[in-house]
Amino acid sequence: MSVLLETNQGNIVIDLYYERCSNECFNFIKLCKSKYYYYSPFINVQKDFICQCGNPQYPQKPKFSNIYDILSKDNCVYSNSCSNSKLKNNQVGLISLIREGPQGFSSEFIITLTNDPKRLESLENRTSIFGSIAEGYGTINRINKSLLDEHNRPLKDIRILHTYVLVDPFPDPIDVNFRIPQKEPFPTKEQIDSFQFMLDEESDATSEDQYQLKSDAQALTLEILHQIPSARIKPSEKVLFICNLNPITEESDLQRIFSRFGDVISVDIIRDHGTGASLRYGFIQFGDAESVERAYSKMDGAAIDGRVIHVDFSQSTKRARQHRK
Repeated sequence: MSVLLETNQGNIVIDLYYERCSNECFNFIKLCKSKYYYYSPFINVQKDFICQCGNPQYPQKPKFSNIYDILSKDNCVYSNSCSNSKLKNNQVGLISLIREGPQGFSSEFIITLTNDPKRLESLENRTSIFGSIAEGYGTINRINKSLLDEHNRPLKDIRILHTYVLVDPFPDPIDVNFRIPQKEPFPTKEQIDSFQFMLDEESDATSEDQYQLKSDAQALTLEILHQIPSARIKPSEKVLFICNLNPITEESDLQRIFSRFGDVISVDIIRDHGTGASLRYGFIQFGDAESVERAYSKMDGAAIDGRVIHVDFSQSTKRARQHRK
């Protein structure tokens, strides 16, 4: 049973130990399905040791600690109690929930970044293991190597953008407080205000470069919110953003489908640099802006290869349309 976390540094696929750690896995899966983790930043990055994530309200405290805080006890067969699986933090890529109190746990989780069991001994009785990374070691390696501020937070924000439950062994709770949003949540003002940026890591930034920080921050905000692969790409009114694609969908499929709305110049599905796998979003460039308008009006919410897709205008096009109104 697996969950995919999409971050702005790559994807992480987690295999869940749902039989041995049912309470923890139920908590994690239902939080993922309810889109709770969207825009959670990676914090507390300790090189070759651990990184932490799972609080979407950071740096404030989360609205609730775990899924059990919002569910009626009468409607849930699982509980906020560590499963006592006797699993040990002894290798890289283990996922565990941070414990709260003598037996409970929170929504926040830790990923181990070392194979040194001696160093990981300090996590004993502080975390509750519930899974391990199946794919995405390149992603956690980039997190491990990121430049940090004085609080061990990456200077250039690394956040969860989407969560996908690939297989769910647990029935959804029948509870008025448990909801699975139909639309992707947009980040709150507080989340946007907490986005953290820096100049390009490769550059030797000096005090004279600081005037660039604001424009770089705005560009990187666009990258995080709309998953544009490069913050330097300039939006075009002839380009349509598309996401929620089925991984099997190819550029040629989109070329054929969208060509009925006008001349399609190019189709680019964004792919993982290492594996070549689709990251399930991309860009379609048309010959004129009118074709983009037609495609948007007909295809937002349409199904392609069994997946309901979302299409949107580039940020610059949105502003222009709103100004005209």
